[in-house]
Amino acid sequence: MKYYSAYVHSDEYVESQPINNEYVQVNSAGYYGFDNTYHSATHRKSGRKDYMLVYTHSGRSLARFKGEEQCIEAGEIFIYQPGEEHYYGQVENDPLSCYWIHFSGYGIPGLLQQLNFDHRNVITTGINDWLPATFDMLIHKITEKTSNNHILLSAMLLQLLHYISSKDGKQELTARKSKSSELINLSFNYMYLNYNRKITVVELAAISGLSVSRYINVFKEITGYTPKEYMIHIRLEKACEIISNTNLSIKEVALTTGFEDQLYFSRLFKKYKNMNPTEYRRTY
Repeated sequence: MKYYSAYVHSDEYVESQPINNEYVQVNSAGYYGFDNTYHSATHRKSGRKDYMLVYTHSGRSLARFKGEEQCIEAGEIFIYQPGEEHYYGQVENDPLSCYWIHFSGYGIPGLLQQLNFDHRNVITTGINDWLPATFDMLIHKITEKTSNNHILLSAMLLQLLHYISSKDGKQELTARKSKSSELINLSFNYMYLNYNRKITVVELAAISGLSVSRYINVFKEITGYTPKEYMIHIRLEKACEIISNTNLSIKEVALTTGFEDQLYFSRLFKKYKNMNPTEYRRTY
């Protein structure tokens, strides 16, 4: 048996602490390889609070979805949603080589929906060398523990999900929608990285190489929101994180997250969280 892994957050932390304050967040990743003399299976009846993605590079594995077991072939990926029962392991007497990653974040549901992964457990990518190399690099970067390392890990996770989508042998998205996603991806990341300053739709459209009207239409088609609505969502999620983890005044939180008017910020916050910022701080 060969096994190695790296943890940004321990399993105990993931299960006991809020884990969706970041847009995307890598919690842990690893590799396991079994020869034909070893048989292993993992069973978590209640699953986990985060997502789990497993890539089978060689051999076959078994995984259970909604009470039914399925054989996972080499070149296939399976995903478990938060709270979904985990049951996966080696097919008896069959060597197995797999990579896995646990991740979370308030942006993950929307991303998986865009990639058409939200209602699918198994995705076919084919066997290739890029995925193992990327998993190994990601595991290595976790062990470095450098300042702002989480930003690099988040970017690598996004790249991993995008690559899986591009190789998906059962991809059901139309070419038009796929192309639209590519057009807004740069502006989407730009919004996330610059949530604390004023961003205009003109800027975002220019980044995507689209007219303003076309950009707004494409953005809403992909996300279900206008750029302004989504920007507010990002800012309010960051505000929740800051309120929960710092002693900044509500006015300072508003300014830090790009809201110049504290009263406007408080009204939006209450509409979004059904409580004002002060009540949220007392609660969380």
